[in-house]
Amino acid sequence: MLEAYLESIADRDWVVAVHHDAADDPWVFYVRLVGDERDYVAVRFEVRERTLAFESYLMPPPEENHADLYLYLLKVNHGLVGVKYGIGGDDELGVFLSGHLPVEQVDAEALDHVVGLLWETIERHFPTAMAIGYASMFRRRRTRADPGAS
Repeated sequence: MLEAYLESIADRDWVVAVHHDAADDPWVFYVRLVGDERDYVAVRFEVRERTLAFESYLMPPPEENHADLYLYLLKVNHGLVGVKYGIGGDDELGVFLSGHLPVEQVDAEALDHVVGLLWETIERHFPTAMAIGYASMFRRRRTRADPGAS
């Protein structure tokens, strides 16, 4: 189901790439989406025995204001449904947004919801999280949604 869904969205203008290397890991799939606040939002799916796990990378570990960033993310987590922010990652340290679905609930509608939820949540919290964790370096860029953006 997941592979068919990703193939069905591969040619959409908001999808940059779909990747699945069955020889490397037959259970892991990726989709890379065009972002507004970020250049791209990448989603990693992993098919497990009873669940479909998914995650998206928000940012690297903060260089400044660690406690303030983690407090912000804990407050954000309180209002999220179906996903949560956490620290970690198997291949890359950083802050990730993740969740799981039981495999029996995985269909095209659920996958559309997951992809949209991850994209929207990352886009919503990325500027604030970066402004806290990289206060002396991060400057928000103009997005397509900003008035006067070209």
